[in-house]
Amino acid sequence: MLDVKLSRRSVLALAVAVGLVAAGAGAGTMELFSSTATSTGNTIQAGTLTLGPGISDSFLVNGNIAPTQSVSGSENISNTGSLNGNVSLSVSYVQSDNQYNTSNTHNMTAAQTAKQLDVTTLTYGGTSVLGNVNDSNGDGTISLYELKHSGNVQLGSLSAGSSKPFNVTLTMNQSAGNKYQNDGVNATFTFHLEQAS
Repeated sequence: MLDVKLSRRSVLALAVAVGLVAAGAGAGTMELFSSTATSTGNTIQAGTLTLGPGISDSFLVNGNIAPTQSVSGSENISNTGSLNGNVSLSVSYVQSDNQYNTSNTHNMTAAQTAKQLDVTTLTYGGTSVLGNVNDSNGDGTISLYELKHSGNVQLGSLSAGSSKPFNVTLTMNQSAGNKYQNDGVNATFTFHLEQAS
C-alpha cells in the first residue's frame, strides 16, 4: 500500500493548478456572439416658437374718453413657429397727459388714472380671460392698474401655425371726477409665447 502524505501547501497548489487548467479550457467556449450597427445621418433640431408680426400694440387713452365712455383695441396673435405654445399677457403704462389748457390742476399720476380705467372686456380666442386677473381691491371689477400688477396673465394655448384674436375694452369709471380731465396713460400690451409642456 502506498502511503502519500500531502501538506496544506501542496493541496493548495494542486487546487490552483486544477482551477487554472479548467479556466483555460473554458475560455474558448465562453465567447458570446456580438454585432455592432451604426445609424448615421440623424438630425436633431430644436423647434421654434414665433409670435407673428405686430403682436405688441399700444392703446392711447388720453383725454378722449369721459366717465362711462370706452376705448377698445384688438390684436390677432399668431404662432408662426413649429411648436405649440401658451400665451400670456403683461401690461405696462406711462403717464400721457393732454396738452389742452384747462382749469384742472390736479395732475393725477399714471397709477391713479389706471385705477379709474376698468377693463370691461378681455378676451382671447373669443373667451373671456378676466377671471385670470387678480381683483386686488375686491370690488368685483378689474382696473388697468390691477391688470398691470397681476404680472403675466395666462391667456391660453396657441398651436403652431395658428392664430387667435385678442380684444380689450377700457371704460373710464363712472366715479372719476373732474380731477381726471386731461390726465391719461399710454398702455402697452405685450404678449409672451412659451413652449407648451
